[in-house]
Amino acid sequence: MARNGTSLSVGVCGFVCLACLLGCGTTAVGGGGGLVAATDAGSDAVVADANDALSGTDASADAGVTDAADADDSAAAEIAEDVDADVQVPPLACGSVVGSVAELVKALQSLAPGTTLCIADGTYTDAALSFTALGTAAAPIVIAAQHPGQAVFTGKTQISMGGAYATLQGLYLKSGQSAGTSLVELKSGKTNCDHCRITQSAIVDFDAGNTTDVKWVSLYGQYDRVDHCVFSGKTNPGTLLVVWRQSTQTDFDQIDHNLFANRPVTGTNGNEAIRIGTGAEASTDSSTTVEANLFVAMSGDAEIISVKSGANVIHGNTFQRCIGQVTLRNGSGSTVDGNIFLTEGATDAGGIRVIGAKHRVTNNYVEGVRTTSAARGGLVIMSGQANAQAGGYAQVQDALVAFNTVYDCDQSLIFGADTNPLQPSNVTFANNLIAAARTVVVATGIGLANPTVIGNLYAGAPLSYTPATGFTQADPQLVRAADGLMRPTAASAAVGAAQGNQNVLVDIDGQPRTQPGDVGCDQINATGPTHGPLARADVGPTSWSLTVP
Repeated sequence: MARNGTSLSVGVCGFVCLACLLGCGTTAVGGGGGLVAATDAGSDAVVADANDALSGTDASADAGVTDAADADDSAAAEIAEDVDADVQVPPLACGSVVGSVAELVKALQSLAPGTTLCIADGTYTDAALSFTALGTAAAPIVIAAQHPGQAVFTGKTQISMGGAYATLQGLYLKSGQSAGTSLVELKSGKTNCDHCRITQSAIVDFDAGNTTDVKWVSLYGQYDRVDHCVFSGKTNPGTLLVVWRQSTQTDFDQIDHNLFANRPVTGTNGNEAIRIGTGAEASTDSSTTVEANLFVAMSGDAEIISVKSGANVIHGNTFQRCIGQVTLRNGSGSTVDGNIFLTEGATDAGGIRVIGAKHRVTNNYVEGVRTTSAARGGLVIMSGQANAQAGGYAQVQDALVAFNTVYDCDQSLIFGADTNPLQPSNVTFANNLIAAARTVVVATGIGLANPTVIGNLYAGAPLSYTPATGFTQADPQLVRAADGLMRPTAASAAVGAAQGNQNVLVDIDGQPRTQPGDVGCDQINATGPTHGPLARADVGPTSWSLTVP
């Protein structure tokens, strides 16, 4: 049972933290290749209201703003009152060390506030662990591998932790079978876990051959965080990570700096990488933030991330070869900002699909969509059902879709996708850049009702949409930058061409949008690009190394 003290070397890639964009005076913390407003297990943090998350819009703004898409400046979000100074996990001060499943089960039944329980290097087979860890903000409880990644759980496994202010750290779950419907859950019996954390851990190749629906991670309670973990090789049915809503209680969960990888196409529903809520909670706010994660070949469901609640933030993530889309499926008032979608030729890999009211879709980059599906493309605004029930297709209303770049895509845009009767209403579609479009810019849909369409540029294919007001055909003169994204040159028609005031204050790099603004996700700045696609070294454990395909 050899120790491994080798740390993964990680470089900062310039990821833009949500707190920085909000200007809340919060400390930004770095690690795993980026910056994030990090709530730890001892934090009393409240994550940003999604409507305010990236702009602080004002209902009195100029043309090009829909009132309901605006956020109220007075509703300033509280972010991380007690923010980690450093996401690199500090050395453990083990209070006790256990070396067998039996010893671990016994020790977990007597956890006092301030306890650090360490698990010795070795393989732990058939560990069914259900316990309550009641720490406090001043004296959290930590259950950790003595040496990160060296406590390996396999066989029939389940970890159920309830309580408060407790952390699971440095665990490696590998090539076993889930003993329940959730492999790791922040709940024990009827006791949820609040202010709890799963960090520096990995679940790889679990549940091979299992035909039952199993969630790998289930979050219950409030203010929970999953960060710097690896999740790879899920092949059995079931969403990988679920935020389970608790009636009208707001979650304020944070999912950041993780690698989600290698989920094959299933052809069925319920196999997302992340789901936030269910259709039954569409009218309630979760306020969960999904930030700075890398998704690679996560193709289990048409919805890579399925948002089924309100006021969530999907920010600064990278999606590579994922056959699906980020979908605002149910709920209202969520924000999708600063994400990068690189399909790399995968058929039916797409960008963002919008359903419901008061969403904000800004500063995203989508490249290479190849599809003929009626509901997949670069930016897809869905049609709505009349009198949509919980879990149905609510009409898109009062959405803001602005400053996005869609490059080299089939079906770059779809307005009113699918066959539902209600057109999206009062949508502001402003200052988006569609370049190297294939076939047509706007694919067949039922169109928009009473939209505000201004400042958009397109090139590469016919617009195929009437009225053409608000679209200008012009050469954006994009070039492949060092970070791999297509970005405008100083001679681009996008430079200084933005119209109206949508109160999108920064670009995909977090750099200020000086006036006159540039069309698309990138505002040309003297310092150059700072936020390219996330790489493997930017996510996952920082305290140990793990290679997955």
